[in-house]
Amino acid sequence: MTDPTIEALASRKAEHLPGDYIQDGLLHCGACHSRKETWVELFGRRRKVACLCRCQSEKVRRQLEEMEARQRIEALERKRAAAVQDPAYRKWTFEGDDGANPRVMEALRRYCQKWPEMKKQNLGLYLYGGVGTGKTFAAACVANELTRQGVPVLMTSLVRMANALGWGEERAVFLRSLNAYDLLVLDDLGAQRGSDAMKEAVYQIVDSRYASGKPILVTTNLTWEQFCSPREEGDRRIYDRIREMTVAIQMGGPSRRHRLHEEKQSVAREMLWQK
Repeated sequence: MTDPTIEALASRKAEHLPGDYIQDGLLHCGACHSRKETWVELFGRRRKVACLCRCQSEKVRRQLEEMEARQRIEALERKRAAAVQDPAYRKWTFEGDDGANPRVMEALRRYCQKWPEMKKQNLGLYLYGGVGTGKTFAAACVANELTRQGVPVLMTSLVRMANALGWGEERAVFLRSLNAYDLLVLDDLGAQRGSDAMKEAVYQIVDSRYASGKPILVTTNLTWEQFCSPREEGDRRIYDRIREMTVAIQMGGPSRRHRLHEEKQSVAREMLWQK
């Protein structure tokens, strides 16, 4: 008595594609010239059954590797959720720019246009300037434009990511997972002032990215002097790595937050005191 499942599998015919041919009574692949059929002994009978040729086997192998990679990333999603970009960042694009820093924004547009070369050269960006000068907005414009192009990007607060690292092997796995992103955008460097443990976490994030050979984009309120001449050794290790990986761009102009505050105050005064 035969097993219906095995019998069904044994009865499956190999797909005959254009270019395929018969040799020695068996179907061969026209692309890789390996067999798509083989002989087996099954239930006391010699049967011709379908098998995978070399190119089909390679396709299956790639599909399995891609599936395993997706599963590994999905397994880290909950951990990464603590460090993903603020939903508000997704609305910030070059089209919404107010024109306060035209030369800088044009340079960032060109950075996105020339992304394949930027990635090849491992050329990142360091955006610095005072509070409210549009650093995070500019970084989000880059992140969203590259995402639109299909580039894997992660934008997050550096402190939030450091807090999400965990310990031991969990930390090592999380750091390796960041290399799935072609561009890592870390907002608000310098806000990690505090414990040695926090600085070590930030250093490991930056150092892991340095070792990956992939670009990084960093924003900070630090002055150029503070960045180039940090007082503490822990900061120096971090900043030296970033200087080697990035091109510095200063975000100038008055604070957007202050301007928006004044505009709201003006509107409110008109509404409250109008007769």
